[in-house]
Amino acid sequence: MNRKTSEKADLKEAGLKEAGLAQPEHPQPSANPQYGITALFWVTFLVGVGIAYLQRLNSEEILIGAAIGIGLAVLIGGLVGLITKNVSDSLFWATLVAAFAYISVATDPNYDQVHRIVWAIVGAFTAAIAATVFTKRPFLSASIGAVVAFGCLGIYWLVTRNQSIDLKVDLIAAPIIAFAVAGFVRLLMWLESKKKMPRYLTASWLLAIVIIANYFSR
Repeated sequence: MNRKTSEKADLKEAGLKEAGLAQPEHPQPSANPQYGITALFWVTFLVGVGIAYLQRLNSEEILIGAAIGIGLAVLIGGLVGLITKNVSDSLFWATLVAAFAYISVATDPNYDQVHRIVWAIVGAFTAAIAATVFTKRPFLSASIGAVVAFGCLGIYWLVTRNQSIDLKVDLIAAPIIAFAVAGFVRLLMWLESKKKMPRYLTASWLLAIVIIANYFSR
């Protein structure tokens, strides 16, 4: 009896999938400890290292912007994670990539405070979407991130009417960068799933690259 019931349930589920009526699947957080307390520790530590680097710039404005950008990234990562039922991955990558994005533009004299924060928001949305939305269809996930990136900078342009050449370049570059970042996040998560490279190691290397690049671009 149980076997027949199970077979009926399987047939029903298969029929729903063929009809496109099945519930969307979202990745579930791994049981691996690094997705829990360890991941929280590493993202906090790495963001702290990034902020310590920004402190060396002796700019209160940049530090306040970093706090706002990272705070918004936590909210974005948490919100996307709640929707996709995968808070751990969404929060980890959203916070980390937002911090990297902010550090990347922190010392550019052509960027004002809001422009820097917008880039942190772009990074947070891109990473959170890449990590948790349509994970079996990375091209679609990256495309959504690219559209959101363009939308964020487009809203900033509409609100501020900023006519700088940097913003015009960003409007073109943001979708491309977001698409590439999304693909990179998916690659890192794939490597991690194959136990080839833990996320704290890749995050540490990425932070070092971002800080070195920012230092020599000053």
